[in-house]
Amino acid sequence: PKYAMSVFKKSTGMTLNEYVNLLRLSYAQALLMHQDANVLRVAMDSGFGSLSAFNKSFRKLAGMSPSDFRKGAGAR
Repeated sequence: PKYAMSVFKKSTGMTLNEYVNLLRLSYAQALLMHQDANVLRVAMDSGFGSLSAFNKSFRKLAGMSPSDFRKGAGAR
């Protein structure tokens, strides 16, 4: 497992956990753009264990809160 993780990081530039988190956040962004589900439901459906963890990760990736992202996506 350690060797596989090091090969993954060398080829992608991120750890497996970072990659999975990126996939979860991409899925969450799609849900926020196309569904009326509340942010808590989006967080849970995206695989996050808590709303605070989701908000922190989302803000780090997108530079804004999930609610602000939804507002911006709706204006497009």
